[in-house]
Amino acid sequence: MKSRIRWSKQTFFYVGVSFWAVLLVSCVMVNRPQLAPPSIAGASFVGTKECVQCHEQETGHFASATHSRLALSGPKVGDTGCEACHGPGSIHVKSSGARGTIVNPNKSPETCFQCHLDKRGEMSLPHAHPVMKGQVSCSDCHDPHKGDAIKGGGINSATTN
Repeated sequence: MKSRIRWSKQTFFYVGVSFWAVLLVSCVMVNRPQLAPPSIAGASFVGTKECVQCHEQETGHFASATHSRLALSGPKVGDTGCEACHGPGSIHVKSSGARGTIVNPNKSPETCFQCHLDKRGEMSLPHAHPVMKGQVSCSDCHDPHKGDAIKGGGINSATTN
């Protein structure tokens, strides 16, 4: 007579907890790839100081923003806090701010998805905000330029429809 292995509820629980713990540790321990900033054909990086000259309203409080910690590093890149999300700004500066010469994350959620990898999948679920359809943008609820990225704080997002 063959004996069968019987799994108790506790065994299932501990196996499940162990699986998620290993998965979490492996995600944290693995070196994540560095993501490239959005690109503008033919443009080069000019640095945040150029952005401040025309966009004082957005840059004035940027030091308090959670996104202010974003920066690109490299000898040719320099100080590019704004360009981490908006792409290289040389063409935008030369054209005196003409539309279409810089990446506008309000028009393209792909910009946000470069860092927020999990959100692309969440926004593709059947009952998600219509970000992928272009009906709303990430910045409708999140302010990347000032303070906590969630407008009104995390408590506000829990009660907002």
